[in-house]
Amino acid sequence: MEDKKLHIPLQESIKASSTSSLYIDSTLLFPDVENVFSAAAALIHHQIKDSPDVGAQLLKHEQLQYFSEEKYISEHPESYGESCKKLVRALPTRSDVDDFIKAIYKVSDLR
Repeated sequence: MEDKKLHIPLQESIKASSTSSLYIDSTLLFPDVENVFSAAAALIHHQIKDSPDVGAQLLKHEQLQYFSEEKYISEHPESYGESCKKLVRALPTRSDVDDFIKAIYKVSDLR
């Protein structure tokens, strides 16, 4: 008689331990960087989206004016077409914020 072995798919062959072990992918010492970026992007996007100051005009003497796209558009209007102005003035999506954070990380990691 031939000895036939049962083929059990991998997912069904994994058994839980009796000590209720917790299997994790990330720890405080070795965090999952993608998850950290995603959480930070979600928080920043939420803050931007729900800010009561969205669209508010900044006074020229305010220090935050340097972070305003309008300052640079008014200084060099010939450099910005209408489609570019529309893009610059639009609120960023969560994906935009996530990509921005990843870009900063990549640049800082290269140095």
